[in-house]
Amino acid sequence: MCTGNICRSPLAEFALRQRLEEPETVVVKSRGTHAISGTVPPRLAIESGAHLGIDLSAHRAEPLTESDITDADLVLALSAEHRAAVARLAPKAVRKTLSLVEFGHLSEAVSDDDYSELALLTANPTTRLREVVALVMSKRGTLTPSVGNDDVVDPYGHGAATYRASADQIMPAVDAVARCISRVLSLR
Repeated sequence: MCTGNICRSPLAEFALRQRLEEPETVVVKSRGTHAISGTVPPRLAIESGAHLGIDLSAHRAEPLTESDITDADLVLALSAEHRAAVARLAPKAVRKTLSLVEFGHLSEAVSDDDYSELALLTANPTTRLREVVALVMSKRGTLTPSVGNDDVVDPYGHGAATYRASADQIMPAVDAVARCISRVLSLR
């Protein structure tokens, strides 16, 4: 989730959905903490997505609601400000809320042994997803922090270079999240 749900979060949403090995198993949505329902992405956001093979032209902004948060197994924020908004709307959700960049970084620390234990725990995909989220969350404070700030730069109102910089932060994190989720869902 981001602020307006027209630049960063739709790019992350569409990219994650595109990269998941079993996209029909996971519901991926993006929302905005200050989104105006129905707002279209700016031209530069659409162009940035197209450059990455992602069509954002049909996306329409949706505001973040408490039920979006409580219904989710994982909430990925694009900045500390967005994580704080989640905590205000649904305080208990802090246990399943991280920045996209931080979740991506921490998910890389999930070991083969961790995945093997999850495979033995349950065959239910929803339970596995919840368990891997808890496992990733447990890695907080145990790893060297990711380099730099976990906030993804907000490109809104800026030029193409800022949109590229934002995408350059989003895409590696999305790739890591997709690998983690796809792996846990494909366990046999």
